Formats: sequence, C-alpha cells, structure tokens
Amino acid sequence: AAAQALVTLPRLSPLVFLLAFLGWPPQRALFVGVGVLGAAVAVVVTILGFGLAPMPPLSALVDFFLLFVGAQTLLLGLMLVFARARGRMAVAEQRLAWLDHIARTDPLTGTLNRRGFQEVLDREAERSGDRECRLAVVLVDLDHFKRVNDEHGHPAGDAVLTEFGALMQRLVRTSDAVGRWGGEEFIVLIRRPVPGEALFLADRLRRAVEAHQFPAVDRVTASFGVAELGPGETLASVVAAADEALYRAKAGGRNRTAASRPMLQRMSGTG
Repeated sequence: AAAQALVTLPRLSPLVFLLAFLGWPPQRALFVGVGVLGAAVAVVVTILGFGLAPMPPLSALVDFFLLFVGAQTLLLGLMLVFARARGRMAVAEQRLAWLDHIARTDPLTGTLNRRGFQEVLDREAERSGDRECRLAVVLVDLDHFKRVNDEHGHPAGDAVLTEFGALMQRLVRTSDAVGRWGGEEFIVLIRRPVPGEALFLADRLRRAVEAHQFPAVDRVTASFGVAELGPGETLASVVAAADEALYRAKAGGRNRTAASRPMLQRMSGTG
C-alpha cells in the first residue's frame, strides 16, 4: 500500500490543482493547491522515512522528486497565470459594464437617458407579440419649466430635474423603468399593468410631485400622458399616443393626467 501511494500521489495531485482552480476563487485555490503539494511531499517523506516502502535507488529517488516537484511547480505556475488572466478579465468586464452604465444613464438625473430607454423599449418590442405582454407608457413634462430657469437660474433648474428624477425612481415599481426623454420631459415604462392601472399610477405620481418640496423653487407641477399597449399596436405607436395625451393634459390647464384616446375607448368599452 505504501509503495502504491508513492506511485499514486504524483498522479493525483495535478488533478487536485485543476479541480481547485476550476471550483474556487484563485486565492483559495492557490492555498489549497500549495497545501496539497506540501501534504503529498510530507506523505512521501514519511513513507520512506519510516521504512513503509522499500527505499528505491538514490538516482530513482532523485528522478521521482524532480519529476514530482517539477510537474507540480509547472502546473502551479500555469494556474497562477490562468488566475491572473481570469482576474484581469473580471476587471475588464466590470469596467465595460460601468462604461455601458454610463452610456445609458443621464448624468444629471440618474435615470436612463434617451438611448438607454430606447434600448429598453426595443427589448420590450421584441416581446410585444406575446399575448401575456402588457405594457403602458407614461410621458411626463414639468410645467412651466422655462420659468424656473428664468426666475431662479439654471443651477436651480438642474436641481429640480435631479430631484424630480430621484422622486420618479423612488415612486415607480421596481419592475418599471424611468428615463429622461429630453429636456424637462421624462418617460416611464410600466410593465404588466392591469387595465386602467397605468392611469391610476400616473395620477399618483402627479399628486406626489404636486406635494413635494423641491430645492430652491419649493413647488412644481407636472403633466402626464398615459397610453397602454393594445391589440395590433406597437410600442412606437403607444409612445406617440402617450405624447398626444400629454399634449391634451397641458392644453387642459397642466398639472393633469390624461389617457390616450385608444385607451379611453377600451376603458369605456367602445374600442
């Protein structure tokens, strides 16, 4: 058995190295691999030292240790190179993810920028043929925002936009998405609303904005246009319908929530 151990150990230890680096983070795998190497050498020394196996010729013993230790050292070196490469790849992936996040995020408000939100719309458009796909779009425009810039200055206007974006993100559901569509106009994608729910959620946002205290200007209001994805409609047409509803909300006196005409028809049962 002792002699068999001398033959088996050199064959098993490289496998342990490989399994360690495949199954654990590099630091832990290195610790385990070095431990296994040390334990294997200790076992061999013990077997020979206590006479549990016949002492081979000195030349054979030297060849054994050179082969064993050399192979383990080479494998350890390769594993270290692999670990460093894997670590660099992880750092590169994190950097790319961060750059992608920056490219899709509005730096002032922290919401998605138009590009980022369009990507969300494109992904949802690919799923819109599914019968279970229920979506609504809410377009939001801050009322009389030019007056805020004119009376309080652009820094105050930027502060209002920042606070407004943060407020929208706090109030929407985690499954929904908020983006800055342009200037003082924002857009919200509501996923899987029940019929009429988007209109209720939008008006809840409107009332929250009306009651919120904004920096520098105290109070602002916003107008909301809502449209839901209906049979035969595309997300592009839903965005256009929400824009038309927003126009009616502003024309009706602002600080209002309006539903698109197709949505009103479906809610009244005439569509």
